[in-house]
Amino acid sequence: MSHWFVDHRQQFIADTLRVFGQINRQTLCDRFDISTPQASTDLTLFMKLNPGVMIYDGRAKCYVVAQDALPSSRSAEVRVIKGFADE
Repeated sequence: MSHWFVDHRQQFIADTLRVFGQINRQTLCDRFDISTPQASTDLTLFMKLNPGVMIYDGRAKCYVVAQDALPSSRSAEVRVIKGFADE
């Protein structure tokens, strides 16, 4: 199975964080027509590949940018690709 779909969702997470500063599972579910467990898996993978970039805000019930720094699109892509190569 191609990793294109996972890569595409990972890039969407990075772009959404960059533009809006937050993302939640429902955003992924609505955009990609995926299940809530799949959205959770995607967000967990993003945190694993990009440690320190986002944290969960329990009050807002969403993931928010942890610091003022976000990975560039290119570095996020490299981490996603490297993560699958390590599997």
